[in-house]
Amino acid sequence: MTRTLTANHSRAWTAAWVAAALVASTGLATGTARAQDPAGTVVPIQVEEEAQPAKTGPPLAPPREDGPRFITDWRQGEPIPPGYHPVQRTRTGAIIGGAVTLGSVYLMTAFIAAVWSDVARANNESSPLGGLFVPVVGPFITLTQSSSAAADFLLIMDGAAQTAGAVVLVWAVTSPRMLLARDGYAKPRLVPRPMFLGRDGAGFGLSGTF
Repeated sequence: MTRTLTANHSRAWTAAWVAAALVASTGLATGTARAQDPAGTVVPIQVEEEAQPAKTGPPLAPPREDGPRFITDWRQGEPIPPGYHPVQRTRTGAIIGGAVTLGSVYLMTAFIAAVWSDVARANNESSPLGGLFVPVVGPFITLTQSSSAAADFLLIMDGAAQTAGAVVLVWAVTSPRMLLARDGYAKPRLVPRPMFLGRDGAGFGLSGTF
């Protein structure tokens, strides 16, 4: 009976030591985990995302080869068609028209004034048409010295024509027009440059881009 109790007592102590060892090992593992992660939370694993290509604007439209070289009816503020860009161009037609009108009328008026001056000089008189040598305002100056209704009418028409030509010429020179040019198109241009002719000769020539 005594041996049976002793054996049972030994088994109880052995079981107690095994339980204590298990508890100690469990606590040690828990303490280590808490030491590594004091908050006791699960740290998510960050997965690096693949680098996305940088976003760029729409691709540039290639130069057009089938469209017109210039679009002359475009106005500022309107959308620009793909393959074109705005440029400034001189109003060549208006410049030529204004210059021809002013020059032709003035030359005819000055010729009449010169002939009248020769006649008046031959008669030892002063010419009343001396003001016509002044462009644009000359006819209006002479109008104040005229006593003929027919002469007044011609002077008014002469002054109006010269004024119209001068106004158009000044406007065309100071107000270039805006239009659209096709990308990749270069306007032909000629530039005078010094050139060497042979070994000892030199002169000027024209070089340009086409």
